[in-house]
Amino acid sequence: MKNLIYLFCISFLLIGCGSDDSSDSNDDDPMLDNTPYYVSFRESQMNFDSRANQSVSFESFVAEGIDDFSFIITTNFLTTDGQIIAFVMTLYGESFDDIQNNLEIDGQNLDFDLEFIYSRSSLIDGIDFSGSIDTGGEVYLKILSIDRDNKIISGNFNFVAESNDDTSTRSVTNGFFNADY
Repeated sequence: MKNLIYLFCISFLLIGCGSDDSSDSNDDDPMLDNTPYYVSFRESQMNFDSRANQSVSFESFVAEGIDDFSFIITTNFLTTDGQIIAFVMTLYGESFDDIQNNLEIDGQNLDFDLEFIYSRSSLIDGIDFSGSIDTGGEVYLKILSIDRDNKIISGNFNFVAESNDDTSTRSVTNGFFNADY
């Protein structure tokens, strides 16, 4: 449990202190950078893509211990219409070697723990939603490919986040990530 809390804190630290991977982009068209590492998804009938926004932080890494590992993706970005998106995905397991192409993880897979944290706010209206979900809820992750030589991993995901105050949920669908670790 102590390791989980520690990794959770690291995830939020990376959100706040992550590097700006879009620094080479043109202010008029941030997609000109065409970075290969990103997160995209659909929520509330809106599509979000970390490549299509200004002020992007995107980090991913693997932390391996003697008996366990954590794979973490974290991003935050400011959309052109003033929305602030924060997203963290954390996958826990016994060995990162168990991560293979086409591996599917959901609430029924007891070999892995999967957690999503999602928050959306507005520069004008403040916090719109902040919540999380773990393996016990509606979560899904499929590893589409893993290239261990080049340390690149991609996958699809979906989840239903429960608000921190237990009053609402948000469905995040059509999720995709491509990350280096």
